Amino acid sequence: MVNILLLGTVRPFGNKGDEAIYITTVDLLRKYLPDSKIVLASFEPRKALKQYDVDAAICHPMSYPFGLIAERIPSGILKRIIKFVSYRTPPYISALSLKLFSSQYREIYSDADLCAVLSFPFEKEGFPVYISSCNMARYYDPRKPILIFPISISTSVLNDHRKNIVKRSLSKANIVFTRGEYTTKILRKSLNLKNVLTAFDPAVLLPKIEPEFKPSGGVAITPAGLLKHPKILAKLVDTLIEKLGIDCWVVPTSKGDLEESFLDLIKNAHMCSVVSTEKMSPFEVKGFLSHVDVLITARAHAAIFALSENVPTIAILREDDMKFYDVLGAFGLDHLIYDISFNLKNTLNKIVQSVSIILDKKKQFVNTIRERKLHVTKKAEIPGLLLRRILTC
Repeated sequence: MVNILLLGTVRPFGNKGDEAIYITTVDLLRKYLPDSKIVLASFEPRKALKQYDVDAAICHPMSYPFGLIAERIPSGILKRIIKFVSYRTPPYISALSLKLFSSQYREIYSDADLCAVLSFPFEKEGFPVYISSCNMARYYDPRKPILIFPISISTSVLNDHRKNIVKRSLSKANIVFTRGEYTTKILRKSLNLKNVLTAFDPAVLLPKIEPEFKPSGGVAITPAGLLKHPKILAKLVDTLIEKLGIDCWVVPTSKGDLEESFLDLIKNAHMCSVVSTEKMSPFEVKGFLSHVDVLITARAHAAIFALSENVPTIAILREDDMKFYDVLGAFGLDHLIYDISFNLKNTLNKIVQSVSIILDKKKQFVNTIRERKLHVTKKAEIPGLLLRRILTC
């Protein structure tokens, strides 16, 4: 039996895309290493153990000792403060605490045949967690194989002092899997890393479940970043409705992605509906998106859900986040990526024009996606294939 320690760098709940990463990564490991024992290190281990198909769950090293305290107190302001601190604890404080006090973690790590670090966006939010997840794995055992996937990177990280920190951390891994060619080229050129391979986000492998309500076409919008600003979102929706006469579905996929004041600003509210996704699973969110004509999204995993169901997708960049160049680039749609932080009115008009072109030539766009989808899904399975080769040879 193979023992795998899975270090989750993003919170396992509250974001449908992150939940999909956990689900599909575990499924991938089960497919290629069916006899494996998987231990998930998570910020919410008790809930994670119930939701994901793992054999055991422990606190992520970064959440020690504060995460253990947060697990044992009821919801409220104190719990939120402690969780905030645990997500930002300097990595070597947690590492030292674990080394000195956590016999459970030391035992689990010593038994592991491999450490897989899951989902590395390398962006400002949670930066210490991304760094420490790789550093701690090497800190505990210099000889143990470490794999990281599916990584993408923020350009801000490459333009300040964090660049060298990222390089040192990623160089500790045996293999770093990226979401696509764009990130692979950056890591090889800017950081001069030799351990980088192109894969794809395993969330593309997520199956869909039909939701209770299914739309009959229209445009779905998943807000985030600047696009969740009520005035900007309302302007986009009204422009789509007024120029194209098409129904709009606002589909938030993460907590905090939609402000209530948005609906009060829409002129054409009769043609716009907000879909409540809080109680929907990632499978159902994907099922909903599979029934629209076009997706406009500021969330990378919404794009992955839609594209895997042959739905043409337009992406809106969030600050310096480069995920979309990997995701849409893999499907030959990188010309549909927009930055609304410059010349907002003109950019929104271009987005609406793109929606119009997609609707007129939908069959052509769908064929482009279908032609590339098999290749993309094979890329997503590369980590599982190589893991099996490493651990069974």
